[in-house]
Amino acid sequence: MEVKPGGTWHYCMRSPEGQESWEKSIYRKINAPDRLIYVDAFSDEQENEVVNRPTMLITMDFSVEGTGCKVVSSTKFDSQEGLQKVIDIQAIEGMAQPYDCLEEYLEELQQNK
Repeated sequence: MEVKPGGTWHYCMRSPEGQESWEKSIYRKINAPDRLIYVDAFSDEQENEVVNRPTMLITMDFSVEGTGCKVVSSTKFDSQEGLQKVIDIQAIEGMAQPYDCLEEYLEELQQNK
């Protein structure tokens, strides 16, 4: 992960069945600690963007809320068709999975205090 403007993050998500989905993020703007903006695209293992798959502009805003941190993530697509492609391949569920894992991890930390 090169979290700097122009930096990249190449990663793979694996389903419990072993199915892989490679993606590449390119960071556009970083206003630490408040905002992170990056473009996310489907890729192959060699970081080549997959043709005919939509790219997503993702904005993440962070704010202090009580004793914790609130994270708001929004995703913008170039077109309705791009959004529909992501829905059709069930990527919405895949996008939610890291947040579910984070929630479980944070609950575990609280229990182990």
